[in-house]
Amino acid sequence: MKPTAEQIKPVEEWLREALPAPVVVSGEQFSRELIWFRANEEKPGTPRYRLEISYEAFEDHSSDALVSTLKRVKAAETMRANPETVYFLDRRLSFGVSKYAVQGSR
Repeated sequence: MKPTAEQIKPVEEWLREALPAPVVVSGEQFSRELIWFRANEEKPGTPRYRLEISYEAFEDHSSDALVSTLKRVKAAETMRANPETVYFLDRRLSFGVSKYAVQGSR
C-alpha cells in the first residue's frame, strides 16, 4: 500500500538535515511500488542525492525505524561520497545501490 504523507515526511526531514540539501522532493513510482526522494542544494550544478524506499519498507517498519536504519548504515555519508548513484532501502532494511534506477536520471 502506498505510504502516507505522514510516513514520508520524516525521511524528507532526515535528508534535509543529513545532507547539504535544503531542497527535498519526493514522488511515487507506482510500477515499482516505491517512493523516490531527491535532495539537492538550490544552486545549479550541485549534487543531487537520490534515494528510493519500497512501499513494503514503509508497511513493515515505522518511519522512525527507517530513519534510524539510514543513520546506522551511514547512508548520508555514502550518498555524499557518490551523488551520481541512486540508493535503495528495502523491507529487510538493506541499504544499497538501486538495481533498476538509471544512473544520472531524475
